[in-house]
Amino acid sequence: MAHPPQIAHPPANGAPGAGSAPPPAGGAPLDPQEAHPTPAAGAPKSKGNRKGTIKEPFPPASQPGQQGVDSEKQAKEEAFKELCRETWNAYSAAYALRYKTEPVRNAKVNTAIAQFVKRIGKEAPDVAKWFVASAEEAFILKRFHDVGDLLASCEAYRTQWAVGATAQTQSGNLNKQEALERRNRRVGEAWASQGGEHAAA
Repeated sequence: MAHPPQIAHPPANGAPGAGSAPPPAGGAPLDPQEAHPTPAAGAPKSKGNRKGTIKEPFPPASQPGQQGVDSEKQAKEEAFKELCRETWNAYSAAYALRYKTEPVRNAKVNTAIAQFVKRIGKEAPDVAKWFVASAEEAFILKRFHDVGDLLASCEAYRTQWAVGATAQTQSGNLNKQEALERRNRRVGEAWASQGGEHAAA
């Protein structure tokens, strides 16, 4: 006996397989393009940074006033280096004048000069020059006015330099005063010898 033909009914909306090809028989793997379909045209894209990359970080924001602080620090460092150069030049010139040869300069000497400048300040060139020209202690002479000896007692040498400079100034003032007094005595003696008439100096 013949059976009547069966009528195929379409799957309901949202049912599996609606509007798509039936799954492959026997659990066969999907085609790569079917497993990862390309995004449709007009789909939103991920946003990167200004340089077009996602992983590249932005540079850190500079702190307010940092540039001014760095400039001031750099200026102080340059001033310190210049004072060290002046100090070495003063020491070297005085050394060459006394010993008729240039002093040895190496990393140890440079470090000693830098420490000396830090401890004495802007007076360092004058003190270094005075040390070579005027320090006469026996051990200083034996060691040929070594920079290490200058550093070891730099505050004391600075005081001796300052006292010597003050003494020279006072001596100069005394000499001027003595010269003026001698002139006045000569004028007075000449005036008395001429019977009270003024005499030229």
